[in-house]
Amino acid sequence: MAEGRLQHLVPIPSELEKEPERPVTLWDRDDPNSIFNKTDSRIGKRFEELYLDNRDYFELDEDRLYKRLCRDKRKPTPTDNRLRYAFWQEYDRCASKKGVNMMMTHVYGGICTKEYFYNVYLGNPARLVWFLCPPTSYEVYAEEALNFGMSRIRKMLSYDDFTIEGKPDHKMMELKCKIVKMLDERKHGLAVARTAALNVNVSDKHLEKKITEGTMTDIDERLRKLEIEDKIEANGGKPVMDIEVDPS
Repeated sequence: MAEGRLQHLVPIPSELEKEPERPVTLWDRDDPNSIFNKTDSRIGKRFEELYLDNRDYFELDEDRLYKRLCRDKRKPTPTDNRLRYAFWQEYDRCASKKGVNMMMTHVYGGICTKEYFYNVYLGNPARLVWFLCPPTSYEVYAEEALNFGMSRIRKMLSYDDFTIEGKPDHKMMELKCKIVKMLDERKHGLAVARTAALNVNVSDKHLEKKITEGTMTDIDERLRKLEIEDKIEANGGKPVMDIEVDPS
């Protein structure tokens, strides 16, 4: 029992304490998950040489590196971006498995030829600097962009509803109404959908009642006609006059 109680006292590791998706040291020869060890020796040495000769580039994060390359007239091309994403996808795949090394055919396949990749691309330091920069996680990137956008939207709600001349700024008011509506729908769901569902339920009940009432009326009318036909037949084919007798 004492041991069971002690287990509850063991702290649960936070998200920051968990093992990251990628190792921090990408060039350490002693790290089995480093780029040097996950690629073949020839490519690993090429990457290592590039890193040692261009450390100032590798000390920049993704955003600053991109701006630096653009300023140096080395802006990444669409092919650079495709190869880069393919490279890191292959790295993630292999880093999660022991003893599995990267296959460059999974990197350049469908993007460029083997000759271009090995003879041209791997020999271009300006291309490889961007190529070897780990891209930001898509989920993290999207979440940051969403949070930034929401902060800007929130700031719009603090803008004045009147112009400098004191006249109502109808465009600003309309924009604020749209923002509030959007935020309300994001938190509580689409009001249109809720109203539509309510209308459908109400309409269904009215329609059901109308159909039922109509059907019962038709049945009653049909039964009345059959009763009259039976009376006529029993009376030798002569018309029969129904006389209601007051039971009192």
